[in-house]
Amino acid sequence: MYVRPGSFGKRARSGRSYNISVGDNHLVRVGVQSVTGSSFQLGSNVSGILDFSALDESKMTCQQVFITMETEEVIAAKLVVSSRSRQQPQHEQQNGCAIRKVQAEFVEYTSDTLHTSFIFTVPMDGPCTFSNNLFSIAWYICFEFITVAKGKEQY
Repeated sequence: MYVRPGSFGKRARSGRSYNISVGDNHLVRVGVQSVTGSSFQLGSNVSGILDFSALDESKMTCQQVFITMETEEVIAAKLVVSSRSRQQPQHEQQNGCAIRKVQAEFVEYTSDTLHTSFIFTVPMDGPCTFSNNLFSIAWYICFEFITVAKGKEQY
């Protein structure tokens, strides 16, 4: 899958929108926005709209969508001490340690859906995004789509 920025109507113009395709087949248009503007702040809402209406022209259908709001903490390799570090390949020892934590999740069956929406609240006690040469924290919204070719649906 690849993500290509696109336009997504009046509401999402203050946010970002993406057209997600598998090969040449358009899968979904995703619009994500925050009430507080272009940045996401602790305690703010992050909302999104999934538009499957173009799937009529596609050769596939989306059966289910999983969306997670996650944090990723990366610790520099020089700070990671582990009994496994001697057994790990050299390139893994150089990259350090990454820990992902799911802050919120959304799951929906979408086989007969044209539009759906989701909303997450960034936790007030969540970590702020930052980075230095030893440690970094970043926030992500991750999408996973379960798809099947049209005519191959199994119920």
